[in-house]
Amino acid sequence: MAAAKDFIPGDDTGYFNWQGNYMVRVNANLVPWGINPLVIAPLNTERTAYEAAYALIINPNTVTKGQTTDHRTKRTAYEKHIRAFNKEHVLYNSAISTNDKLALRITVPDTEPSPRRQIDTAPTVTVKSIGGGIMNFECRVEADSTRPSIHPDADDVELRYSVGTDPATWDDCPKVKMSRRAKFNLQLAAESISKRIYFFLRWHVVSDEGKSGPFTEKRSKLIGE
Repeated sequence: MAAAKDFIPGDDTGYFNWQGNYMVRVNANLVPWGINPLVIAPLNTERTAYEAAYALIINPNTVTKGQTTDHRTKRTAYEKHIRAFNKEHVLYNSAISTNDKLALRITVPDTEPSPRRQIDTAPTVTVKSIGGGIMNFECRVEADSTRPSIHPDADDVELRYSVGTDPATWDDCPKVKMSRRAKFNLQLAAESISKRIYFFLRWHVVSDEGKSGPFTEKRSKLIGE
C-alpha cells in the first residue's frame, strides 16, 4: 500500500513525473479496465497544455512571471480533474488489480477491516427532556469529557428503554434504538409525556456483538411536554 497520505507530489518536478506515469498507464489499459476513451479525452487535452506550460518554467534563467502563472493555473485545473477522474474511474474499479493501482502510484484503500478490540467501558451519558416528548442523549467516552463522541471500536450506540414501566435489567426493556451519532434525539409518543423513561446504553459493535461494551446502570428521566 502506498505510504503517502496524498498520492500526488507537491513539487513541480515530482508532479510532472507522476502524472506522466499515471496517464501513460491509464491510456494503455482503457479496454481491460473498462474505461471509455471519451471519459479520459479531456484529461489528455489538459495534459498536453500542462506539459507545454511546464516546459517553459524549467529554466530559471529564462522563465517569466507570466509563464509561471500560466503553468500554475494549468496545473491546478489539471490536478483537480485527475483527482476526480481517479476517484470515479480508477480507485474503486474492480477490474484494476491492487498491483496495477500501486503502479499508478496512488493510495490504495484498505479493504480489510481492522480487528475490533473488546470494549470494556460503558458510555458516559447526559440526557435531558427538550419538550414535546423528545429526549436528547449525549454519549461520551471516558477519555473525552469535552464533547459527544463514539467509542473508536464501536459502530454505534445502543439504547434499550422502557416508558412507564420500571425494568429490572436492560433485557426487560421492550424498546431499542441504535444511533451512529453520539448525540441524538429520541421522539416518544404524546401519551408518554409526564411518564418516566427508564433506559440503559452501551457501545455496540455490529460485526461482532460479543465485543460490544457493557450497559450503563439503569437511569430514568421524566418525559416533559
